Amino acid sequence: MEHIDQSNPVKAICDGVGRKELADRLGVGKASITNALREGAFPASWYMEVKALCDASGLDCPLEAFNFRSSANEDAA
Repeated sequence: MEHIDQSNPVKAICDGVGRKELADRLGVGKASITNALREGAFPASWYMEVKALCDASGLDCPLEAFNFRSSANEDAA
């Protein structure tokens, strides 16, 4: 597994997998990929597909690249 730049994992995944490949696999337009880049996180609902593409490309797919909700315990801290 190739480690990716943790300072910007969304960009590293987009560069490593390819924006067109991500858009095609996810069934979204390239603008959606660009929006994720601008926001610095993929929608959490994309995790399984992006993870599969990263695995096929030999890339890490850190959870930090996605906008998962934090748990109530983390919010209370």
